[in-house]
Amino acid sequence: MAYQRWSECGRHRARRSARRRRLGLARSLTLLVALATAACDSPEPTAPEIVATPDFPSGSTGGGGSGTSPDDVTLPGEWERFDVFQTDVDVVTTTTRWRFAADGTCRRTITTFSLVEGFPRSSARDCTWTTGVLDITITFLGAESATFDLAFAGFDPNRLILDGFEYRRVG
Repeated sequence: MAYQRWSECGRHRARRSARRRRLGLARSLTLLVALATAACDSPEPTAPEIVATPDFPSGSTGGGGSGTSPDDVTLPGEWERFDVFQTDVDVVTTTTRWRFAADGTCRRTITTFSLVEGFPRSSARDCTWTTGVLDITITFLGAESATFDLAFAGFDPNRLILDGFEYRRVG
């Protein structure tokens, strides 16, 4: 008699427990994605308009418009990009931060966080940089140099487009 009721059947109880764990994980992942999306302060849901920058001296770059002269906007400072990747079993966030100093040195720090692992992993590389007309050449210490496209989105001095990826000024 006891096994005639659904709630007392041991076989069904195990199924319900597994279902509850999956539902709990799905809710946790949904919450993490929602929080990560809310943390992004991008005012537009689509890809940004990329506007090229005019010719600037090495070590600085910027865009005009709205009464801003090229000398008012410089590349030195800290820039950050935040991405969220979801797989069938995990959610991974990646934060990429560039620090460009006025003396031509730079540092790239990449921090990843896996929901499954539960702790962040970080790596940093020092480098030097110089700008061209519409590009930047970055040389990591002990490695060859690479040249990337460089622009500001919509003439906004706080929205850097580096090699097609948008970064926000954070410092």
